[in-house]
Amino acid sequence: MINTPPRISPILLKDVEYFNFSNTEIKKWLKKISFLLILVLIQVSVVGQSAPEIMFNEKNYDFGQIQEENGKVTHRFYYTNIGTADLIITSVRTSCGCQTVNYDKTKSVPPGQEGYIDVSYNPSKRPGAFNKSVSVFTNEPEMNVENPIPHKIYVMGTVIEGQAALSLSGGSVAPKVERYSETYFVGNLTTNAYPLTPEERKLKLEVKYNSDKGTVDIRPRGGEYHEGRSIHFTCGRSTMKLKSGEEINCWTTLDLDRLKVDNIVISSVTVQEFVGYGPKYKPSTFPVNISLDFSVWKTDWAFRKALKGGLAEEINYLEICPYDDHKTKLENDVVSNKVKNIEDIVYVNDNYPTLKYKLTEKMLSMISSISDCRTFLKYYNSYASKAEEVLYNLLKETQSQSDIDAYIEMFPTGKHITEMKASKTELQYYAKALDGDIQECATYISKYPNGRFVSEIQSRKTRLEQLKANSNKSLWKMGNKICHCNTYGVTMVTLDQWNEDKSNFKGIVVASPGGLYEGTILQKGNLLWIEPENWHKCLEDEIQYALNNDRSVEAEKLLSEKNMKFPRGTVVSQTFQTGWLFKFNNTITAKVEDWNDDFTKMKIQIVSTGGLNYFNGESIYEGKYIWVSPIGWQ
Repeated sequence: MINTPPRISPILLKDVEYFNFSNTEIKKWLKKISFLLILVLIQVSVVGQSAPEIMFNEKNYDFGQIQEENGKVTHRFYYTNIGTADLIITSVRTSCGCQTVNYDKTKSVPPGQEGYIDVSYNPSKRPGAFNKSVSVFTNEPEMNVENPIPHKIYVMGTVIEGQAALSLSGGSVAPKVERYSETYFVGNLTTNAYPLTPEERKLKLEVKYNSDKGTVDIRPRGGEYHEGRSIHFTCGRSTMKLKSGEEINCWTTLDLDRLKVDNIVISSVTVQEFVGYGPKYKPSTFPVNISLDFSVWKTDWAFRKALKGGLAEEINYLEICPYDDHKTKLENDVVSNKVKNIEDIVYVNDNYPTLKYKLTEKMLSMISSISDCRTFLKYYNSYASKAEEVLYNLLKETQSQSDIDAYIEMFPTGKHITEMKASKTELQYYAKALDGDIQECATYISKYPNGRFVSEIQSRKTRLEQLKANSNKSLWKMGNKICHCNTYGVTMVTLDQWNEDKSNFKGIVVASPGGLYEGTILQKGNLLWIEPENWHKCLEDEIQYALNNDRSVEAEKLLSEKNMKFPRGTVVSQTFQTGWLFKFNNTITAKVEDWNDDFTKMKIQIVSTGGLNYFNGESIYEGKYIWVSPIGWQ
């Protein structure tokens, strides 16, 4: 039943008092009328605004029959913006991975103008009919909702399955054979030319069962092709039950690395039929004439394998590669991608010298040491001038005399030989100044007033002069900070008093790197009687260094913890039994000089070898420094 509103006569203002607003039915229809008026206003508003609208010239395209081996096909769908605002394709979605689309994602189409969407279909491994859709989303107002309904365009057609690159030579179907009242036939045996995946290396065998006598279990076996070798097929299970008229696809995967022949000829395929109870099979043998030539296939597979392999695989295959285009690709790959360092270039030059001069510049750019330069000259002596320039730039700032000697040996008449010899002489004076006294520093400064190391040597000379002045004990005063420097760091004491002849002074430990001094722990605050030799009045930077590296507070703790059983300066020994039946005792005596960071090894100086020539497989002699474990020493 359809509800209709009551008829209402026009009501004057003066008659309002007679209008019954409590009437429920009238109120309902007033609400409906109000809602309709709002819809009308919204529609008018929308109509008044500009909006895009898409119209496709066609929405369906039939490719017809397409050949699988020809690859993907593409069709361009044109559309027109018949609206009043710019049209934008916001999204395009395909219905399967076999499709791809192409369109200008940044372009907007003005009113009256055209755009397009390219839709491609890939027929690879998709034989048979297809009908695929593409969903198109735009900025049209009706799509500005939560679940918009897209525009649809369609491509369709039929894919004709591609022919195998290698196929039967004696026909595609073997003859039917009658046996045990059942009829079998063996169909195509095919393969692809480029075995990139295990799937693509399969030989496929089709078995069909034609009989009205129930079902049969079969197990296909391969045919012999070379010196007793056979191809064995599988159908996914050990046996396969077939009904009348059913077909199965069985296969075998060829391992090209193990295939010892380039040609396969198969004259028969055997299918075993399961009968009765228990493992009883009756073989059915079907004559076939299969002749497959794998020579090109195997060569291409070896090329691809080498290309994906390492440097050694590529070089090994290059030596036997039969095709010039394969050789070119492999050689370019070796030069551009496989050679990573000088050792790789040496390997290539030794094993495939054809590429030698293609690698000259690359090896030149890798020279970073004397050894690299020697290796370069071994193979590219005719480019010695370039190698000299590289090595010269490496050694311009060197402080190693041996490096300069190597340069002079390799390039005795080189472009920069005079400069390098002068640099060597300067380094000799520099080394003397570093290890020598004030006079050696003055000699370097006088010879090389603008030398590379003049600032460093001038600073050293100034410091040595300060140390000489500060070593004059007659200038020391009570309360002065007196320092002693060694490999462990700086020990600093406060001068407390002198003995009568000033041959010793008493110092109060202020800071030290830890350890002992003349058998006394360098603990902060300890009093020591010290001979002034090798001590001097502290320089300002020494005072700060000593304070920053002070471990005197924990000196005693350092000596007792972390396996540091023997403080620095302690004389230790270890006795060994040697000789026939171990009847001789030999004792090594040494002095503890230092410990490693975790106190598991100590550095000792041999005082007495005890008649032994070796310790822990290392030759020993008096005065030699060695690192040993503290275990076993006393």
